Amino acid sequence: MNDSIKRAHSHAINKTSQLKYSTKEAITDRDQDMRIWVKHNSELLSRVTFSTESANDNISDQPVMEEHVPFQLHNLQKLSTS
Repeated sequence: MNDSIKRAHSHAINKTSQLKYSTKEAITDRDQDMRIWVKHNSELLSRVTFSTESANDNISDQPVMEEHVPFQLHNLQKLSTS
């Protein structure tokens, strides 16, 4: 059984592409990579956004959980056998 699981999961491709400058040159310097992400996220998070009162009124209220129900393994087992 372990061999079949290994075979099923061994063909997964886990690759990421390199980040590139706007000139299509690959970014190989890790520090430069982080500076670019800091700049991007700073610009993204510092934008001022506005919403109207009617938009705010149309957001539905989400239910509030009255008490925290701890995860219990036997509850999960009951669900999986049903």
